[in-house]
Amino acid sequence: MKRIAVLIVLLLSVAAHAEAQSMEAPALQIQLQEVERHLVRGGITEGDAQAMVRAMTDSRFTVEQIVRASKQLVSDDSRGITGLAVRDKIYEGIAKGVPPEAILVATARVKSRQEYASKLAADLRETNKMQVVTAYADCLAAGLTEQHAHHLNNALNARTETPGGVGSQSLVTETLLTAREMVRRNISSTTTIGVLESALHRGYSDKEMRTLRQSLAGSSGDPENNAKRFGAAIDQGVRAGELQGLGNSSNGTGEKSGMGTGQDSSGSSGGGGGGSGGSGAGGERR
Repeated sequence: MKRIAVLIVLLLSVAAHAEAQSMEAPALQIQLQEVERHLVRGGITEGDAQAMVRAMTDSRFTVEQIVRASKQLVSDDSRGITGLAVRDKIYEGIAKGVPPEAILVATARVKSRQEYASKLAADLRETNKMQVVTAYADCLAAGLTEQHAHHLNNALNARTETPGGVGSQSLVTETLLTAREMVRRNISSTTTIGVLESALHRGYSDKEMRTLRQSLAGSSGDPENNAKRFGAAIDQGVRAGELQGLGNSSNGTGEKSGMGTGQDSSGSSGGGGGGSGGSGAGGERR
């Protein structure tokens, strides 16, 4: 008799749970549809919004986590650069099996960097804004501080303050590439900004910035000490072509090419959509 009673209780419990789930399913669907509408209102196509929500649902994001992700995906910048970087980060984390909460922590950092990079790009004159946002975001992810990025922006503006100045975009590009490569080589943010501000103050051209970057990459020994030696020489008026001899030469430049080699990844490096070098859910420098 007791066994029958226990069996009845179990059956009733299963039935109640199934009924609760059937009642929750429509409510859950309504919430997810509202998230999709929010994404569409933010400029994301309906197909992309549905695919993003479905990907997060399949990856065991909770509704609360999906809502948080949707707020990060809708960016305020006119070109939607921030939202694209966040989207790429979410897909990257999902592909690598990173837990949902860790993905959201990484996307929050991506969003913060992208938004600050957008502000810096907006302050620069006569430049390709999207390229500059990508470059600054790369620098910030690699280890350049926001304060030093702001100082670098001021130094660049001082050199390119004449609208349409010849070589302005190229100088910005080469300078930011050099900043990114320096911090990626574990040269401190303080030393990096010191060297680059000196070079800009001394009138280094875009080609000289490239030569400076290649000279640093082609020098063996401690990158920080090499950069400090180069910075001291630049302060004394040494031009870029004369810097190579100050460091111990090694074979090849070892330089990584490309402005947009990737935002940080959720757990490793990568993300060619314009992010910022090797970080993510578990390995970001900031």
